[in-house]
Amino acid sequence: MSLIACLPSTPGNAYDPDECSLNYRPPPPLKQDVEITGCSFLPGEVQAGRYALLNCSVRNKSPEAIESIKYGVRYIEKGGEVPVAEAGFQGTNRFSTANIPGNLQPGEMRVLGFVGPALPESGNATLVVPMIDVLGVRAPGGFALR
Repeated sequence: MSLIACLPSTPGNAYDPDECSLNYRPPPPLKQDVEITGCSFLPGEVQAGRYALLNCSVRNKSPEAIESIKYGVRYIEKGGEVPVAEAGFQGTNRFSTANIPGNLQPGEMRVLGFVGPALPESGNATLVVPMIDVLGVRAPGGFALR
C-alpha cells in the first residue's frame, strides 16, 4: 500500500478508500451477539427505590469478551404483547450491569443479576414475563459501547 492511496481524490488521481489502511473502520457492534433468556424475579428491593431484581441467563455469542452490558427491561403480561412496565431505554436512565468478574468470554454462558422497574401495583410477578433488551456492550479495554 502506498500513502498515495490515502490522499484525497483529485481529477486524474483515483482515491480508493478500501486501499487505504489509514481509514477508520469502527469495530462491529456486539450487542446482537449477546443472548439473554430465562429471566426470573427475585424477592427484594434495591436501595431505597422500588426496583425488582432479576436473574437471567446470558450467553456471549460474539468472538470477543464482554465487560458490561447496558440494557432496558420490559415486563410483558403472559400471553400478551403489550408491556405492562418498561424502563432503562431513555438516555442517561439506561440500566447497566457492573463489570462482569473475569468478563463474559466468547461462547460462555452465566446467570447474572439485573435490575428492572418495580411491577405496577396491579401486577403479579407470576403473570408477567421479564424481557431484557441489550442496548450496548462494553468490551475489555474499550471506551465505547458497541
